[in-house]
Amino acid sequence: MRKNYFQSLIMMGMLIVIMIIAALMPVFAAELETRSWRQAFQVSISGFGQFTYGGFLNSEYGIAVGHYGEIRYTTDGGKTWKRSESETSCRYGLDIVNDKVAWNCGDADISVGRTVNGGTTWQTIADIGQRVPDHCRFISFPEESIGWVADLKKVKKTADAGKNWVELTMPAGCVDLLAIFLR
Repeated sequence: MRKNYFQSLIMMGMLIVIMIIAALMPVFAAELETRSWRQAFQVSISGFGQFTYGGFLNSEYGIAVGHYGEIRYTTDGGKTWKRSESETSCRYGLDIVNDKVAWNCGDADISVGRTVNGGTTWQTIADIGQRVPDHCRFISFPEESIGWVADLKKVKKTADAGKNWVELTMPAGCVDLLAIFLR
């Protein structure tokens, strides 16, 4: 008899919890509706060829990369975009570390580049990539000298600002990479 009494109490408690959750569902749904995405701002870059990737460190400083090695940077929230000096091929990945250092990657020949002066000039750091369609697409640098680059099948890492790269072993069953992010 005592066992049935405790089972009844547990069932009643579970029923009360379910009723409370059901009663609060409209509140949670309304809260989720108010948290929708909104566009913060839109920028256009006149004269830029084919833009492939861009990012902002803050509301003022941003970089955009594109085809044929074209790179632009802004220090006024996108009102004006200055052309960077770069001798590179198409760029597909970008990571901005701070207002001085940023990294990009792309098609072979010059697959990884870095700026240490806010985007004014870019240096070739490593030619470790492949040609399209197996080119470097993703890049992530949580610090100035520590980062990863990846194409769809391989990830490489550096701990010395790109002087040396080590290929990482992919997890079993991994077919294609869709992104990397080291924050």
